[in-house]
Amino acid sequence: MFRITINKGLALLIAMFLVFSIGSLWAGGSREADEAVGEEHHDEDHHHEDADHDEHGEEHERHDHDDHDHAGEMAVPHIEPADLGAGESLRVVASTSIVGDVVRQVAGSAASVDVLMPIGQNPHAYEPTPRAMVTLEESYVTFVNGLHLEEVLMETIENVAGTYVVPVSAGIAVLGGGDHDDDHGDEHSAEHDEDHEGEHDHDHAAGDPHFWFDPTNVIVWAENIADALSEADPANSAVYEQNRDAYIAKLEALDLEIRSQVSSIPRNQRKLVIDHVALGYFAEEYGFEVIGEIIPSVSDQAEPSAQHIAQLAEVIRQEDVAAIFVGGTAGRGLRNLVNAVAEEVGRDVQVVEILTGSLARAGARGDTYLEFVRFNTEQIVSALNR
Repeated sequence: MFRITINKGLALLIAMFLVFSIGSLWAGGSREADEAVGEEHHDEDHHHEDADHDEHGEEHERHDHDDHDHAGEMAVPHIEPADLGAGESLRVVASTSIVGDVVRQVAGSAASVDVLMPIGQNPHAYEPTPRAMVTLEESYVTFVNGLHLEEVLMETIENVAGTYVVPVSAGIAVLGGGDHDDDHGDEHSAEHDEDHEGEHDHDHAAGDPHFWFDPTNVIVWAENIADALSEADPANSAVYEQNRDAYIAKLEALDLEIRSQVSSIPRNQRKLVIDHVALGYFAEEYGFEVIGEIIPSVSDQAEPSAQHIAQLAEVIRQEDVAAIFVGGTAGRGLRNLVNAVAEEVGRDVQVVEILTGSLARAGARGDTYLEFVRFNTEQIVSALNR
Protein backbone atom coordinates (compact mmCIF):
# COMPACT_ATOMS: atom_id res chain seq x y z
CA MET A 1 0.00 0.00 0.00
CA PHE A 2 1.37 3.38 -0.98
CA ARG A 3 1.74 6.20 1.56
CA ILE A 4 -0.35 8.88 -0.08
CA THR A 5 0.52 12.56 0.24
CA ILE A 6 -0.82 15.48 -1.69
CA ASN A 7 0.11 19.15 -1.60
CA LYS A 8 -2.43 21.83 -0.73
CA GLY A 9 -2.43 23.35 -4.21
CA LEU A 10 -3.29 20.08 -5.91
CA ALA A 11 -5.87 19.25 -3.24
CA LEU A 12 -7.56 22.60 -3.88
CA LEU A 13 -7.54 22.02 -7.63
CA ILE A 14 -9.09 18.58 -7.19
CA ALA A 15 -11.79 20.07 -4.99
CA MET A 16 -12.54 22.72 -7.60
CA PHE A 17 -12.55 20.08 -10.31
CA LEU A 18 -15.11 18.01 -8.43
CA VAL A 19 -17.34 21.03 -7.83
CA PHE A 20 -17.22 22.30 -11.41
CA SER A 21 -17.74 19.17 -13.50
CA ILE A 22 -15.66 18.55 -16.58
CA GLY A 23 -18.71 18.92 -18.74
CA SER A 24 -19.24 22.55 -17.79
CA LEU A 25 -15.67 23.37 -18.80
CA TRP A 26 -15.77 21.42 -22.03
CA ALA A 27 -13.62 22.81 -24.80
CA GLY A 28 -15.18 20.87 -27.62
CA GLY A 29 -16.42 22.29 -30.90
CA SER A 30 -19.32 24.72 -31.04
CA ARG A 31 -22.71 23.07 -30.83
CA GLU A 32 -23.99 25.67 -33.29
CA ALA A 33 -21.90 24.08 -36.05
CA ASP A 34 -24.20 21.94 -38.16
CA GLU A 35 -22.70 19.23 -40.29
CA ALA A 36 -26.14 17.66 -40.20
CA VAL A 37 -26.44 13.93 -39.99
CA GLY A 38 -28.88 11.10 -39.56
CA GLU A 39 -29.68 8.45 -37.03
CA GLU A 40 -32.00 5.51 -36.42
CA HIS A 41 -34.75 3.63 -34.69
CA HIS A 42 -34.05 0.76 -32.29
CA ASP A 43 -36.34 -1.86 -33.75
CA GLU A 44 -36.35 -5.62 -33.70
CA ASP A 45 -33.77 -5.74 -36.52
CA HIS A 46 -31.17 -4.16 -34.18
CA HIS A 47 -30.77 -7.56 -32.50
CA HIS A 48 -30.27 -9.47 -35.72
CA GLU A 49 -26.63 -10.26 -36.56
CA ASP A 50 -25.45 -9.75 -40.13
CA ALA A 51 -24.56 -13.20 -41.44
CA ASP A 52 -22.43 -11.75 -44.23
CA HIS A 53 -20.06 -10.22 -41.68
CA ASP A 54 -19.13 -13.70 -40.46
CA GLU A 55 -17.23 -14.30 -43.70
CA HIS A 56 -14.45 -12.07 -42.38
CA GLY A 57 -14.09 -13.92 -39.08
CA GLU A 58 -11.20 -16.20 -40.03
CA GLU A 59 -9.26 -13.30 -41.54
CA HIS A 60 -9.27 -11.33 -38.29
CA GLU A 61 -9.44 -13.93 -35.54
CA ARG A 62 -8.50 -11.57 -32.73
CA HIS A 63 -11.70 -9.62 -33.36
CA ASP A 64 -14.04 -12.61 -33.01
CA HIS A 65 -16.76 -12.48 -30.38
CA ASP A 66 -15.63 -13.83 -27.04
CA ASP A 67 -17.14 -13.87 -23.55
CA HIS A 68 -17.33 -10.07 -23.83
CA ASP A 69 -18.87 -9.83 -27.31
CA HIS A 70 -21.65 -7.50 -26.12
CA ALA A 71 -23.90 -8.65 -28.97
CA GLY A 72 -26.81 -6.83 -27.37
CA GLU A 73 -25.01 -3.50 -27.51
CA MET A 74 -23.31 -3.96 -30.88
CA ALA A 75 -25.25 -5.94 -33.45
CA VAL A 76 -25.31 -5.05 -37.13
CA PRO A 77 -28.94 -5.00 -38.28
CA HIS A 78 -30.19 -6.47 -41.53
CA ILE A 79 -30.84 -3.52 -43.85
CA GLU A 80 -33.49 -3.52 -46.54
CA PRO A 81 -32.53 -1.80 -49.83
CA ALA A 82 -33.40 1.89 -49.90
CA ASP A 83 -36.04 3.03 -52.36
CA LEU A 84 -33.85 5.35 -54.44
CA GLY A 85 -35.09 7.27 -57.43
CA ALA A 86 -33.22 7.68 -60.70
CA GLY A 87 -29.98 9.56 -60.02
CA GLU A 88 -30.63 9.63 -56.27
CA SER A 89 -27.75 8.75 -53.92
CA LEU A 90 -28.04 6.87 -50.68
CA ARG A 91 -28.01 9.28 -47.72
CA VAL A 92 -26.10 8.15 -44.63
CA VAL A 93 -24.78 9.84 -41.53
CA ALA A 94 -21.93 9.22 -39.09
CA SER A 95 -21.77 10.23 -35.45
CA THR A 96 -18.14 11.37 -35.05
CA SER A 97 -15.59 12.85 -37.43
CA ILE A 98 -13.50 9.69 -37.06
CA VAL A 99 -16.33 7.33 -37.96
CA GLY A 100 -17.34 9.76 -40.72
CA ASP A 101 -13.91 9.73 -42.35
CA VAL A 102 -13.88 5.93 -42.55
CA VAL A 103 -17.45 5.86 -43.90
CA ARG A 104 -16.44 8.36 -46.60
CA GLN A 105 -13.44 6.26 -47.59
CA VAL A 106 -15.69 3.24 -48.14
CA ALA A 107 -18.64 5.12 -49.65
CA GLY A 108 -16.60 7.21 -52.05
CA SER A 109 -18.85 9.18 -54.40
CA ALA A 110 -21.56 6.50 -54.44
CA ALA A 111 -23.32 7.74 -51.28
CA SER A 112 -23.90 11.08 -49.58
CA VAL A 113 -22.23 11.12 -46.13
CA ASP A 114 -22.93 13.68 -43.40
CA VAL A 115 -21.14 13.89 -40.05
CA LEU A 116 -23.10 14.95 -36.99
CA MET A 117 -20.39 16.13 -34.62
CA PRO A 118 -18.27 19.15 -35.54
CA ILE A 119 -14.48 18.83 -35.55
CA GLY A 120 -13.13 19.20 -32.02
CA GLN A 121 -16.35 18.04 -30.39
CA ASN A 122 -16.19 15.64 -27.47
CA PRO A 123 -18.24 12.55 -28.41
CA HIS A 124 -19.10 11.86 -24.76
CA ALA A 125 -20.91 15.18 -24.40
CA TYR A 126 -22.32 16.12 -27.81
CA GLU A 127 -26.00 17.10 -27.99
CA PRO A 128 -27.47 17.41 -31.50
CA THR A 129 -29.00 20.69 -32.62
CA PRO A 130 -32.57 20.79 -33.98
CA ARG A 131 -31.25 21.04 -37.52
CA ALA A 132 -29.00 18.02 -37.00
CA MET A 133 -31.97 16.05 -35.66
CA VAL A 134 -33.87 16.71 -38.88
CA THR A 135 -30.99 15.29 -40.90
CA LEU A 136 -30.84 12.41 -38.47
CA GLU A 137 -34.44 11.55 -39.27
CA GLU A 138 -33.99 11.89 -43.04
CA SER A 139 -30.87 9.72 -43.44
CA TYR A 140 -31.32 6.07 -44.28
CA VAL A 141 -28.36 4.61 -42.32
CA THR A 142 -26.64 6.02 -39.25
CA PHE A 143 -23.16 4.80 -38.39
CA VAL A 144 -22.13 5.06 -34.73
CA ASN A 145 -19.04 3.90 -32.88
CA GLY A 146 -20.91 1.60 -30.46
CA LEU A 147 -20.79 0.84 -26.72
CA HIS A 148 -22.39 4.20 -25.89
CA LEU A 149 -19.33 6.25 -26.81
CA GLU A 150 -21.82 8.87 -27.98
CA GLU A 151 -23.38 9.05 -24.52
CA VAL A 152 -25.85 11.91 -24.88
CA LEU A 153 -26.45 11.42 -28.59
CA MET A 154 -27.57 7.81 -28.15
CA GLU A 155 -30.45 8.97 -25.98
CA THR A 156 -31.65 11.05 -28.93
CA ILE A 157 -31.14 8.22 -31.39
CA GLU A 158 -33.34 5.96 -29.30
CA ASN A 159 -36.17 8.46 -29.72
CA VAL A 160 -35.69 9.23 -33.42
CA ALA A 161 -37.17 6.85 -35.98
CA GLY A 162 -36.53 6.59 -39.71
CA THR A 163 -33.12 5.03 -40.22
CA TYR A 164 -31.05 1.96 -39.48
CA VAL A 165 -28.33 2.27 -36.83
CA VAL A 166 -25.06 0.44 -37.52
CA PRO A 167 -22.44 0.22 -34.73
CA VAL A 168 -19.26 0.04 -36.79
CA SER A 169 -17.36 -1.71 -33.97
CA ALA A 170 -19.59 -4.81 -34.01
CA GLY A 171 -17.46 -7.95 -34.00
CA ILE A 172 -14.45 -6.48 -32.21
CA ALA A 173 -13.38 -8.12 -28.94
CA VAL A 174 -14.16 -5.59 -26.21
CA LEU A 175 -11.71 -4.60 -23.48
CA GLY A 176 -12.94 -3.77 -20.00
CA GLY A 177 -13.42 -0.11 -19.21
CA GLY A 178 -10.31 0.63 -17.17
CA ASP A 179 -9.38 -2.91 -16.08
CA HIS A 180 -5.71 -3.19 -16.96
CA ASP A 181 -4.71 -6.17 -14.80
CA ASP A 182 -1.81 -4.28 -13.28
CA ASP A 183 -0.39 -4.08 -9.77
CA HIS A 184 -0.33 -0.33 -9.41
CA GLY A 185 -2.54 0.02 -6.39
CA ASP A 186 -6.02 0.48 -7.80
CA GLU A 187 -7.67 -0.48 -4.52
CA HIS A 188 -9.49 2.83 -4.63
CA SER A 189 -11.36 2.00 -7.84
CA ALA A 190 -14.09 -0.04 -6.22
CA GLU A 191 -14.70 2.74 -3.72
CA HIS A 192 -14.79 5.31 -6.54
CA ASP A 193 -17.28 3.27 -8.57
CA GLU A 194 -19.48 2.88 -5.53
CA ASP A 195 -19.40 6.63 -4.88
CA HIS A 196 -20.51 7.34 -8.44
CA GLU A 197 -22.83 4.38 -8.90
CA GLY A 198 -25.40 5.06 -11.60
CA GLU A 199 -23.60 8.01 -13.19
CA HIS A 200 -21.95 6.08 -16.03
CA ASP A 201 -23.18 2.54 -15.47
CA HIS A 202 -23.43 1.73 -19.17
CA ASP A 203 -19.75 2.66 -19.65
CA HIS A 204 -18.46 0.32 -16.97
CA ALA A 205 -20.84 -2.48 -17.92
CA ALA A 206 -20.18 -2.34 -21.67
CA GLY A 207 -16.40 -1.89 -21.73
CA ASP A 208 -13.98 0.43 -23.49
CA PRO A 209 -15.45 2.02 -26.66
CA HIS A 210 -12.19 3.60 -27.94
CA PHE A 211 -11.68 0.99 -30.64
CA TRP A 212 -10.18 3.36 -33.23
CA PHE A 213 -6.86 3.73 -31.43
CA ASP A 214 -5.93 0.36 -32.94
CA PRO A 215 -6.11 0.53 -36.77
CA THR A 216 -6.55 -3.23 -37.00
CA ASN A 217 -9.93 -2.64 -35.34
CA VAL A 218 -10.79 -0.12 -38.05
CA ILE A 219 -10.35 -2.92 -40.59
CA VAL A 220 -13.49 -4.38 -39.00
CA TRP A 221 -15.15 -0.95 -39.25
CA ALA A 222 -14.47 -0.89 -42.99
CA GLU A 223 -15.97 -4.36 -43.40
CA ASN A 224 -19.10 -3.50 -41.41
CA ILE A 225 -19.55 -0.22 -43.29
CA ALA A 226 -19.18 -1.86 -46.71
CA ASP A 227 -21.64 -4.60 -45.75
CA ALA A 228 -24.23 -2.07 -44.55
CA LEU A 229 -23.86 0.19 -47.59
CA SER A 230 -24.09 -2.78 -49.95
CA GLU A 231 -27.33 -3.95 -48.34
CA ALA A 232 -28.85 -0.47 -48.42
CA ASP A 233 -27.64 0.26 -51.96
CA PRO A 234 -27.01 -3.06 -53.75
CA ALA A 235 -26.60 -1.32 -57.13
CA ASN A 236 -23.29 0.12 -55.89
CA SER A 237 -22.10 -2.88 -53.88
CA ALA A 238 -19.10 -3.46 -56.18
CA VAL A 239 -17.98 0.14 -55.61
CA TYR A 240 -18.26 -0.20 -51.84
CA GLU A 241 -16.35 -3.48 -51.84
CA GLN A 242 -13.58 -2.07 -54.02
CA ASN A 243 -13.24 1.00 -51.80
CA ARG A 244 -13.22 -1.21 -48.70
CA ASP A 245 -10.39 -3.37 -50.01
CA ALA A 246 -8.30 -0.35 -51.00
CA TYR A 247 -8.77 1.26 -47.59
CA ILE A 248 -7.99 -1.95 -45.72
CA ALA A 249 -4.68 -2.14 -47.62
CA LYS A 250 -3.85 1.34 -46.28
CA LEU A 251 -4.78 0.30 -42.73
CA GLU A 252 -2.57 -2.77 -42.94
CA ALA A 253 0.34 -0.62 -44.13
CA LEU A 254 -0.32 1.81 -41.27
CA ASP A 255 -0.20 -1.07 -38.78
CA LEU A 256 3.29 -1.97 -40.03
CA GLU A 257 4.39 1.69 -39.73
CA ILE A 258 3.32 1.78 -36.09
CA ARG A 259 5.14 -1.45 -35.25
CA SER A 260 8.33 -0.13 -36.83
CA GLN A 261 8.18 3.14 -34.86
CA VAL A 262 7.29 1.49 -31.56
CA SER A 263 10.23 -0.91 -31.89
CA SER A 264 12.56 2.04 -31.24
CA ILE A 265 11.24 2.45 -27.66
CA PRO A 266 12.95 0.28 -25.02
CA ARG A 267 10.38 -2.11 -23.57
CA ASN A 268 10.82 -0.80 -20.02
CA GLN A 269 9.82 2.67 -21.23
CA ARG A 270 6.55 1.69 -22.94
CA LYS A 271 4.40 3.04 -20.10
CA LEU A 272 1.28 5.09 -20.71
CA VAL A 273 -0.61 7.54 -18.50
CA ILE A 274 -3.51 9.42 -20.09
CA ASP A 275 -6.32 11.76 -19.07
CA HIS A 276 -9.02 9.02 -19.19
CA VAL A 277 -9.37 5.39 -20.25
CA ALA A 278 -8.70 5.55 -24.01
CA LEU A 279 -5.44 3.84 -25.00
CA GLY A 280 -6.24 0.26 -24.01
CA TYR A 281 -6.58 -1.09 -27.55
CA PHE A 282 -3.44 0.69 -28.73
CA ALA A 283 -1.52 -0.62 -25.72
CA GLU A 284 -2.71 -4.19 -26.18
CA GLU A 285 -1.91 -4.28 -29.89
CA TYR A 286 1.50 -2.62 -29.75
CA GLY A 287 3.01 -3.82 -26.49
CA PHE A 288 2.53 -0.91 -24.08
CA GLU A 289 1.54 -0.95 -20.42
CA VAL A 290 -1.20 1.39 -19.25
CA ILE A 291 0.01 2.64 -15.86
CA GLY A 292 -3.07 4.70 -15.09
CA GLU A 293 -5.48 7.49 -16.01
CA ILE A 294 -6.29 10.85 -14.44
CA ILE A 295 -9.96 9.86 -14.72
CA PRO A 296 -10.30 6.08 -14.26
CA SER A 297 -13.31 5.84 -16.58
CA VAL A 298 -14.00 5.37 -20.29
CA SER A 299 -15.90 8.67 -20.09
CA ASP A 300 -13.99 11.86 -19.40
CA GLN A 301 -17.24 13.23 -18.01
CA ALA A 302 -16.65 11.25 -14.81
CA GLU A 303 -14.87 12.67 -11.76
CA PRO A 304 -11.69 11.36 -10.10
CA SER A 305 -11.33 11.07 -6.34
CA ALA A 306 -8.57 12.89 -4.46
CA GLN A 307 -7.28 9.51 -3.31
CA HIS A 308 -6.99 8.30 -6.90
CA ILE A 309 -5.10 11.43 -8.00
CA ALA A 310 -2.60 11.25 -5.14
CA GLN A 311 -2.06 7.54 -5.67
CA LEU A 312 -1.54 8.00 -9.40
CA ALA A 313 1.13 10.65 -8.78
CA GLU A 314 2.94 8.17 -6.54
CA VAL A 315 2.72 5.44 -9.20
CA ILE A 316 4.11 7.81 -11.84
CA ARG A 317 7.08 8.51 -9.54
CA GLN A 318 7.74 4.87 -8.76
CA GLU A 319 7.35 3.66 -12.35
CA ASP A 320 9.48 6.53 -13.71
CA VAL A 321 6.83 7.42 -16.29
CA ALA A 322 8.07 9.93 -18.85
CA ALA A 323 4.84 11.58 -19.96
CA ILE A 324 1.15 12.12 -19.34
CA PHE A 325 -0.97 12.25 -22.48
CA VAL A 326 -4.00 14.52 -22.73
CA GLY A 327 -6.63 14.43 -25.46
CA GLY A 328 -7.22 17.26 -27.88
CA THR A 329 -10.91 17.40 -26.92
CA ALA A 330 -10.20 17.55 -23.17
CA GLY A 331 -11.76 20.49 -21.32
CA ARG A 332 -9.86 23.20 -19.47
CA GLY A 333 -10.58 21.68 -16.06
CA LEU A 334 -9.16 18.31 -17.05
CA ARG A 335 -6.10 19.91 -18.66
CA ASN A 336 -5.41 21.89 -15.49
CA LEU A 337 -5.69 18.73 -13.43
CA VAL A 338 -3.26 16.88 -15.73
CA ASN A 339 -0.74 19.71 -15.37
CA ALA A 340 -1.17 19.72 -11.59
CA VAL A 341 -0.54 15.97 -11.37
CA ALA A 342 2.63 16.39 -13.46
CA GLU A 343 3.83 19.06 -11.01
CA GLU A 344 2.88 16.89 -8.03
CA VAL A 345 5.17 14.10 -9.25
CA GLY A 346 8.10 16.33 -8.36
CA ARG A 347 10.31 15.68 -11.36
CA ASP A 348 10.23 16.42 -15.08
CA VAL A 349 7.13 14.77 -16.55
CA GLN A 350 6.03 15.91 -20.00
CA VAL A 351 2.37 16.71 -20.68
CA VAL A 352 1.86 15.72 -24.31
CA GLU A 353 -1.27 16.34 -26.37
CA ILE A 354 -2.67 13.66 -28.64
CA LEU A 355 -5.85 13.45 -30.67
CA THR A 356 -8.61 11.44 -29.04
CA GLY A 357 -12.33 11.80 -29.86
CA SER A 358 -12.09 13.95 -32.99
CA LEU A 359 -9.98 14.46 -36.07
CA ALA A 360 -7.93 17.65 -36.34
CA ARG A 361 -9.25 20.61 -38.27
CA ALA A 362 -8.86 20.56 -42.05
CA GLY A 363 -5.26 21.20 -43.08
CA ALA A 364 -3.78 20.29 -39.68
CA ARG A 365 -1.93 17.09 -38.80
CA GLY A 366 -4.50 14.42 -38.07
CA ASP A 367 -7.33 15.68 -40.31
CA THR A 368 -7.97 12.14 -41.63
CA TYR A 369 -8.09 8.91 -39.65
CA LEU A 370 -4.81 7.65 -41.13
CA GLU A 371 -3.06 10.92 -40.23
CA PHE A 372 -4.76 10.91 -36.80
CA VAL A 373 -3.02 7.61 -36.04
CA ARG A 374 0.30 8.73 -37.48
CA PHE A 375 0.26 11.92 -35.43
CA ASN A 376 -0.55 10.11 -32.19
CA THR A 377 2.09 7.45 -32.79
CA GLU A 378 4.74 10.11 -33.38
CA GLN A 379 3.71 11.97 -30.22
CA ILE A 380 3.86 8.82 -28.10
CA VAL A 381 7.11 7.52 -29.54
CA SER A 382 8.82 10.91 -29.25
CA ALA A 383 7.72 11.38 -25.62
CA LEU A 384 8.69 7.90 -24.42
CA ASN A 385 11.85 7.37 -26.48
CA ARG A 386 14.16 9.37 -24.20
